[in-house]
Amino acid sequence: MIRKAHTVLENTGAVVTECEISPISIRAVIDISNAKHIKNDELYAVLSGVKLKDGTILTHITDAGTGSLLKNGTYQILFSTDRILDVDQVESLLFQKTSKCEGSTYTIEDFCEVPFR
Repeated sequence: MIRKAHTVLENTGAVVTECEISPISIRAVIDISNAKHIKNDELYAVLSGVKLKDGTILTHITDAGTGSLLKNGTYQILFSTDRILDVDQVESLLFQKTSKCEGSTYTIEDFCEVPFR
């Protein structure tokens, strides 16, 4: 299922313009033409999980993924997931804003939410 979006990822200027979720993968297209303060190793955004309609947050469900620079300053990222997702239950994609120590608990405030409706 593909959805158009326009969500600015905080502190970067990068804008998520398109999202696609299947039961086994997540893809996003990010406009980085106005992005700032981004280092090459940050890959513009870290897609870390999803939020479900019931409020459940599933984090660190993606593999290392692949990314490719497209035309006109856009960047595409594609990840497979470590579980089968019920696409109809996904409310938003979660892009990580902060990094915590291993074993720490993440809350919704640690992510930029990109609505998927």
